[in-house]
Amino acid sequence: MESKDDIDYAKAYQSSKLILDYMYKDYTREIERRKSVETRIPILVTIATFFGGLLLVNNTFDFTKILNNGKGIIYILIMLQGISCICLLASIIIFLSLLMSKPYKSVNTDGFLEMGPQGECEGLVAYDLIEAYKECTDYNKKINDKKHNMNTTGVLLLMISVVTYVILKLIYICI
Repeated sequence: MESKDDIDYAKAYQSSKLILDYMYKDYTREIERRKSVETRIPILVTIATFFGGLLLVNNTFDFTKILNNGKGIIYILIMLQGISCICLLASIIIFLSLLMSKPYKSVNTDGFLEMGPQGECEGLVAYDLIEAYKECTDYNKKINDKKHNMNTTGVLLLMISVVTYVILKLIYICI
């Protein structure tokens, strides 16, 4: 069995540079994915806020007209109004929580700078960087996946809110 001193690091870690390039690209893909989600959030908050104002201001119902057409319809209108408001509020909360998310990890290069120019073999340093990029990429990927799922849920709730509001208005117009 070879001891650590007998290992030829240049040969043992020969493919590390190639793998490092791939890991770096994977790491930067997660950073780009983060930017993609984060640039959509303010737009969605603006849309949800606008719709919230519309929902609150444009809800004047003539209850005598509703009661003349039957008492059962009022419960449907109240239910649709409630669903629309609850979904809108939930989507706004989700979008705002996305703005206050966990920090991302980045590669700590302090240890590499301490080595100096005559440091270890290039392949071994590349391998250490691979491990650092993998750890950061895995952590950032989990955060991005969670953000993406929350963003999708928020958009879905906003769409449900808009659709129920449109149905509510159509029912009221048809009465």
